[in-house]
Amino acid sequence: MIIDVTGAGSYHGFLPVLVRTCIMTLTSTHTDTAGSQFPLPLATALFSFLYHLASYEAGGEALVSCGMMEGLLRVINWPGTELEHVTVSNEFYCSQICFYLQFYTVP
Repeated sequence: MIIDVTGAGSYHGFLPVLVRTCIMTLTSTHTDTAGSQFPLPLATALFSFLYHLASYEAGGEALVSCGMMEGLLRVINWPGTELEHVTVSNEFYCSQICFYLQFYTVP
């Protein structure tokens, strides 16, 4: 039910679009818009939600099918050092989500 309501199984669903927008904003070089559109507590809560969603088989499959892996890897590999953009906890959540999602990808 959560997958259907959030549109997590669709590339253009509410949750995938929100997550991609958040990641693009956080990894943007423009510091003036990142904090106002996606404050760190919101971004952390969003990644935490994805983490819990990915820990279930149906949620993991939905996140793989909507193409979430690429954006999460962008957060993990972000070279920036600004603490106001990507925190260690957000990197942790993204790495754990990718860990879960590797079991649902087709080789």
